[in-house]
Amino acid sequence: MESKIISLLPVDRQGSIIPIGDDCGEISWPENSLLASTDMIVDGEHFLSSVHSPEQVAKKALGVNISDVSAMAGTPKAVLVSLAIQRSLIDFAPRFMVEFIKICQEKNIILIGGDTNFTNSPSSISVTILGTPHPKGSILRRGAIPGDRIFVSGKLGGSLNSNRHMDPPDRSQLARELADSGLISSMMDISDGLATDLRQILSQSHCGAEIHLSLLPLNEDVKSFKQAFTDGEDFELLFTVRPSPNLDALRLLGCIEIGVITNSPELLAIVYEDGKKEFCDWRGFEHK
Repeated sequence: MESKIISLLPVDRQGSIIPIGDDCGEISWPENSLLASTDMIVDGEHFLSSVHSPEQVAKKALGVNISDVSAMAGTPKAVLVSLAIQRSLIDFAPRFMVEFIKICQEKNIILIGGDTNFTNSPSSISVTILGTPHPKGSILRRGAIPGDRIFVSGKLGGSLNSNRHMDPPDRSQLARELADSGLISSMMDISDGLATDLRQILSQSHCGAEIHLSLLPLNEDVKSFKQAFTDGEDFELLFTVRPSPNLDALRLLGCIEIGVITNSPELLAIVYEDGKKEFCDWRGFEHK
């Protein structure tokens, strides 16, 4: 399998000092620090091999890791991928790797290593991604303060029912533009649902939030505001912004303001169209 993977890779792997073929890969890294994240997806939980093609699974496996780097406003640079594929899925690994390598090349990400095994258990795929921080520094989940505006980068809800969760949007360029603005106080990606992920920012920033339901951008197939709050795997950016005359620049980038940070620690309130307000106990999607 290793020799087949090597044959798929481009001859010129810029930045790769020792490519796949030895016990370790080696890459040049002139920066002083790097971002690192890893994500695992499992058949039956995050994808269904009876429904989703190996190509779809490759998009998701790489996409969820790119989303983690984007959430810090970093630039993805290199990945390692390890496959444990159910023995009955004979052609899964070759098709997966062809698509995975193709996407890496499109996004200028170097594949530097990994492993392939076969199992009698459900398939699982683990990707480790390395990236460079934004020149102004990484944007963290902590940093929001009362008065900051809350934004999202796109429509929410319905990803699992529509299979959008298999093709995460790549927000890395947008995230870098947001960081360039100097306005962003905290940021993360929405993987477990707005209700859960916003609470991560509130917990780490020791503040609360009000979300105006009339401002929430819903996907066309979403039937309720609760769905937009609780459905997981949207992989849009969730971020807070200092009040500024320049907020219109964020709207021109397609970002949508949905609420405001308050001084009520860790309390999430929803505001209805008639102005009625109540505290929200909704929770997001739980990965089993």
